[in-house]
Amino acid sequence: MPSNIERRVAQALRRLARRRNCVSIAEVAAEARLTPSDVRGALEGLEKKRLVIVSGDRVCYTGGPVDEQSYVIGPELRRVINEVRSRRSIVASVYELERGPLRLLVVARRDGIVFVVLPVSGREPTERLVGLARRLARLARRLAEDGCHDLPAGRGTPRLVVPVLASDYGAPRLVEGIVFRPARSLLALIIGPEPILSDPFTRIYECNQQARREESQYIE
Repeated sequence: MPSNIERRVAQALRRLARRRNCVSIAEVAAEARLTPSDVRGALEGLEKKRLVIVSGDRVCYTGGPVDEQSYVIGPELRRVINEVRSRRSIVASVYELERGPLRLLVVARRDGIVFVVLPVSGREPTERLVGLARRLARLARRLAEDGCHDLPAGRGTPRLVVPVLASDYGAPRLVEGIVFRPARSLLALIIGPEPILSDPFTRIYECNQQARREESQYIE
């Protein structure tokens, strides 16, 4: 695929990402003034560069691999995220998601469980941590209500959204119903989420499958 077409597709995705991270291939084609087949060809190259994630007829712009992003996260949390990415039998993808002032890491398991992780400082005052937890809960709920369109899970279908606060250190706990995990416990949470899924006090959101079906019909 010619590099100029890849560049046009990447530029179109960046413009569209200002409104939402995940869009249809038809929307990208219209924005870039290219045919859908040209867009698909360009997306293959962009996906190899880990700039996008393609799921069916939808594409999500991630902006690059996690380890090249300008996250202000500690070395332990970064190490764990890299370890999470290597668990390919369980984890379908790890990518960045921006929503307003929040910069998030999304970890999508192959079984449709999607962790929306907000990295925080281990020194956050309690009041600020509570505020971040509430904001993250609202965001996770909206994403789920919209059918989890902006949370691709590789070839699988996202079904549950689990918001998580994560830091280099601290004690595992719930903050306003949101799971808080230090780096040393985050991998265990992602690999074996069953305990929190059965905890009635944990905030977990189910993807609105009706919204997904309606969006699929619209794309067709």
